[in-house]
Amino acid sequence: MKGTWNRPHRMFVVVMFVILATLLLAGCATPAPTLAPTQPPAPKPPEATKAPEPIKPPAATAAPTSAPAATTAPTAAPAVSLLDAAKKEGKLMIYTSLNAEEFDTVVAVFAKKYPDIKVEFFRGDSEGVTQKALTEFRANTFIPDILETNDINISQLISAGVIGTYQSPETKNYPPGASDPDGYFTAARINLDVIAYNTNLVKKEDAPKKLEDLLDPKWAGKIALEADDWAMIAYTGKVMGDAKAQEFWTKLAAQKPRVVKGHTELANFLVAGEFAVSPNVYAHRVLSLQDKKAPIDWVRTDPVYAFPHVISLAKNATHPNAAKVFIDWYLSVEGQEALVAAGRIPARPGVKTKPAGLLDGIKIFYGDPKSLLKADAVQKQYYTLFGIK
Repeated sequence: MKGTWNRPHRMFVVVMFVILATLLLAGCATPAPTLAPTQPPAPKPPEATKAPEPIKPPAATAAPTSAPAATTAPTAAPAVSLLDAAKKEGKLMIYTSLNAEEFDTVVAVFAKKYPDIKVEFFRGDSEGVTQKALTEFRANTFIPDILETNDINISQLISAGVIGTYQSPETKNYPPGASDPDGYFTAARINLDVIAYNTNLVKKEDAPKKLEDLLDPKWAGKIALEADDWAMIAYTGKVMGDAKAQEFWTKLAAQKPRVVKGHTELANFLVAGEFAVSPNVYAHRVLSLQDKKAPIDWVRTDPVYAFPHVISLAKNATHPNAAKVFIDWYLSVEGQEALVAAGRIPARPGVKTKPAGLLDGIKIFYGDPKSLLKADAVQKQYYTLFGIK
């Protein structure tokens, strides 16, 4: 019909208008510049092959203090203390040259402090202790954990491989020469080898003041020596010099001294008046006899020769921890005081002696057991000089 817009016509007009508008806008826009074609990047040379790095575990992250630490390996169990290990062993065996009464006094004090460690012991003289230990060691029936004896005998036991090593923390309190730097022994008590005389036979002012005084002709036939004190030749050599020491002992032999086996017997014979003087009497024996009002006294020479009685850990001890606890205690102030109560002279400085002041002002020469390891020639010389068989 004339003048009428039907719906198809209207839609056609709208579409055509949109198309024309779009073409006009595109023709008015500024064209973008044409870019030169880019070259493809040159390939990189191949890198050298690297060895694979080990895989590192991730760092542990901080955790609250209440949280457990990062686990890497099982945590080691805390070390068992020496005392706990000793208590578990429960006992120890000592071979000692202290007499039974003296050792009972010492052990009673130890038992109060360590009731869980039983102390068993064999008692003999120094030679008896040594021979028993050597015999058992060679027969593979060895049972002691500790050996406590003199310098001469411990040297034989070291040489035979019987002695082990243990450096007690208490040794730092002992003077040079009183302990072995390798840990084979520490002096626990000392036997002062002194000049002693019978006060009924010798006036104090007439008593010899040093070893060389024994060479005075007035002492000929009035001297006695202990049969096994051959280490004195080695020790006087350290103090006098070997040549002078050799001269002294040769001249002393010319005085025809009597020879007595055992220090206790030597002191008893001296008190009985069997001879007038001896350079080999133990000071603690003199003190013990003086307590009984016996006619005996001793001389403070310079130096006083100390025969150390040492304590040592046995090699391959059955009860090593209990043994170490005992050694530490024995060398402590308490252990040394127990030795004094038993009538012995302590090796540890500063421990009160009986009588008080016994060691005051005395210069002590400590014999070194290791210096006797190859002393067969010295022993033979002593026996030959004084006719000892």
